[in-house]
Amino acid sequence: MDARLPNVSFRPNLMSLIVTYQCPLECGHCSIFSGPRRKQAMSLDEIQRYIDQASSLPSISTLVFTGGEPFLLGKDLPKAVSYASSRGLHVRIVSSAHWGKNKAKAESLLRVLKDSGLKEINISYDAFHRPWVSPQDIHNAIDAALRLGLPTVVSVQVTKSEFYDLSRVEEELNLRVFSSFDVPLYVYIGAATPVGRGKATLDDDDLISINDLIGEGCNENTGCQSALRQLAVFPGGELHICCTEFDRALTAGNLKDSPLSAIVEAANSDVFFSLLATRGPYGIKDSLLELDPALSFRDTYVNQCHLCKELRANASYRPALEILKREHRDIAFVERLVRVALEERLKKEMRDAAGCQNLRSVEFQDRRVARHTQSTA
Repeated sequence: MDARLPNVSFRPNLMSLIVTYQCPLECGHCSIFSGPRRKQAMSLDEIQRYIDQASSLPSISTLVFTGGEPFLLGKDLPKAVSYASSRGLHVRIVSSAHWGKNKAKAESLLRVLKDSGLKEINISYDAFHRPWVSPQDIHNAIDAALRLGLPTVVSVQVTKSEFYDLSRVEEELNLRVFSSFDVPLYVYIGAATPVGRGKATLDDDDLISINDLIGEGCNENTGCQSALRQLAVFPGGELHICCTEFDRALTAGNLKDSPLSAIVEAANSDVFFSLLATRGPYGIKDSLLELDPALSFRDTYVNQCHLCKELRANASYRPALEILKREHRDIAFVERLVRVALEERLKKEMRDAAGCQNLRSVEFQDRRVARHTQSTA
């Protein structure tokens, strides 16, 4: 963090715990390279300490257990869910539902978690997951969740060659049979992003833009809604300012070394993090082109995460980015000075107004005393 901002404050509302890198799946698009051979995981003691820190920030209302595959924690997962719930946090789990092969077992697992305080479950399914998890496995997991009253999200990542629309998802997973359930069931379809393992495995010509999925206008430079608002903690304790791939450029600190509140406060003063949160990757791109029209960018990006990765990785952008960071910092300082001046002026006006009110009150009391004296004379 080479440049600082004065007293800027974005309040995180969600924190994800990537409790393990291990996963029985080894999906080609995985942003954090999860797989069977990656053993690093959080201990229950670490998880509970991170939950304590999350619950100490009033703005954080949701705690997400993800991975890797959080169900690999075994009996520690219900304990972790119960601990987070007891701290007043809304608890979500993100899973591949590899445990859905047996319907009765799936319901048994989820019942324990719901009784422990689980509020919702997100299940990943697409062409990348399909080699390891069948549509029937996913169907069983959804069925168990809905029968237990757990709101469920099915998350699908697509490319041009492996494209899913809502109809295909409904048909492949036989979702229509759940229409009678009075429990929310959502399907989220997003574009597979070339980060993490996907950078090497996803063919550039096969990438699909989010605009092609939901229409134009989603890439406006209105600021990234994840940056500084949705935090992620990796198994080594690294705290990221958003919930994407592991990248040291997005690491704000380590919870093993510093408390969450201190890291969040420091992250709010980082110029690049602030740029992401206020302008977003597309806004940054537009600003860089204003500074240096010769810079070259792709015609389209899968989503803002794709562009964000390129902004951080492409060395040709760095000179203009450094200029932009200095400008952003200078503007922030001026805005801070103006805000302080306005606050001081407002305080003075309020003090003056309060003083006048006190004088009028004293005058009113004096008049009452005078009238009372006259009436008893």
